[in-house]
Amino acid sequence: MLPGMLGRFGVIAAVFRSPILRRLEAAYLLFSFGEWSTWVAVIVYAYERGGVGEAGVVVFVELAPSVVGAPAVSALGDRYPRARVLLGTYVVQAVLMATVAIALTGGASPIVVYLLAILTASAVAFSRPVHASLLPEVVASPDDLTAANVVSGMFESAGSLVGPLGAGILIGLGGPAAVFAAGAAANAIASIAVFRVARAARPLRAPDPAARGLQASDALIVQDARRRSAMSELAGGLAAIWADRRLRAVIAIASWATFLVGALDIFYAVLALDLMGLDGSGVGFVGALGGVGAVAGSAAALLLVGRERLGVAVVGSAILFGGAIAAIAVAPGPGAAALLLLVAGTGSGLTYVGTQTLIQRLAGDDVMSRVFGSSRV
Repeated sequence: MLPGMLGRFGVIAAVFRSPILRRLEAAYLLFSFGEWSTWVAVIVYAYERGGVGEAGVVVFVELAPSVVGAPAVSALGDRYPRARVLLGTYVVQAVLMATVAIALTGGASPIVVYLLAILTASAVAFSRPVHASLLPEVVASPDDLTAANVVSGMFESAGSLVGPLGAGILIGLGGPAAVFAAGAAANAIASIAVFRVARAARPLRAPDPAARGLQASDALIVQDARRRSAMSELAGGLAAIWADRRLRAVIAIASWATFLVGALDIFYAVLALDLMGLDGSGVGFVGALGGVGAVAGSAAALLLVGRERLGVAVVGSAILFGGAIAAIAVAPGPGAAALLLLVAGTGSGLTYVGTQTLIQRLAGDDVMSRVFGSSRV
């Protein structure tokens, strides 16, 4: 067993020896910090204005456009060099987060703040599918891919730890505006990190084949063919999922896990403000408990390196994740609830790595970004 573990650590070390992977993973860590910290900041802002009702509505309204738009925008990752698309998402997030910070500092109306927060959350949803579908292009073997996913999972989990923790500190110092300013800076640095990778990226496809063999006089035919081609591309991810029973099952688990993560965000506010009697900054500190568990779960996913069959592990981790959240409803006190948050985070970290690896194995490279966009992993 020990040599096997040493071998797995060696594969992880290989990830950090790769200059490209180092840049991509470092950028992903910064992105995760920006995502989680600003998410907590919006929840605190909404909760302090209208309680759990307004916070819940805001979370739903933030997520809805990204759920609809992610498959469409992630299609860019199947049409253009993924590293360049990834760079674009980080740049857009940096700009939007900076805009929210300015709006909050200037005392903009809540409607304006919420609209900008919705745009930011939608932009954030586009980075993860492109990052996940880019990794298979820059690794040498399936084991290297699983190891890269483990690192991504650990950095995602680290973001879910450091993001809420940082949000708690920053809210105490300068309110939600300070959190969005820090998120903007993190995404700006992430953009710099992936710039060299994006500049060296090569196109994935030749020019649109729909127009081959047509003359300039057939402009309307070309336009119609391209429109049908675009519609087909948008539906390509869903079609690939529907055609593969195994992929459907994995996507169902991944989508359910995404829903649970959203539910946890509301739990953080309720536990911190209502059950524990903390102030707004306490929401970030409670959220960090889930982040600690997620880091542990992602690290435990190192055991998945070298395994061909991951289905049982993914199902088990998803049950652990959902079961721990359900048990919070009957927890006898704050201490038990905190322990369950740690367990839920552990299940979340394992589920993230397992589902991402399975989707990369099952989805074709030509539709991978769209499949990830449909699952919102």
